[in-house]
Amino acid sequence: MKTIYTIGISALISALVSISILTFSSKDKTINYIDLRKVYDNFQLKTELENKFKSETSDSRDRITSIELSIDSVESNFENGAIELTMANKLSRELNIERQNLQFSIEQLQAKYDQQINSQLQSYLGEFGEQLDVKLLLALDTDATILYEDSTLNLSDEAIDFINKKYQGK
Repeated sequence: MKTIYTIGISALISALVSISILTFSSKDKTINYIDLRKVYDNFQLKTELENKFKSETSDSRDRITSIELSIDSVESNFENGAIELTMANKLSRELNIERQNLQFSIEQLQAKYDQQINSQLQSYLGEFGEQLDVKLLLALDTDATILYEDSTLNLSDEAIDFINKKYQGK
């Protein structure tokens, strides 16, 4: 029960802070927000790197699937008595190491692309805020609690247009 009370108080405080920020910003028009998920999902660089990632990792993902099938085959052959335990363990170990190496390289590439996207997005959104002379640009995600909003404070569409033009060099 104490946890429910704590969660309720936290939600109330978050709501009051959101209301205070939105009330201040509607008077001053220097605090705005963007829907970060929407902006991120519509960023052209993200789409391009996502497609590049899929293309570059296709062979590795196919090889991982093949390795997993090979591991299943080794286990089946051991159970059927076609190979000895030491050979089955050796083959499984070698295949698992190769699978882990491939998965690690895929994760490394994903982290590299994520860093590239986030760095560029942060830079462009900083320029966007400066250009509009915004004093504070909030990035809200799907978990944000907003009880009321003046839709003129949401600059998501303008931000998407700005970052994609900057990305295209315009």
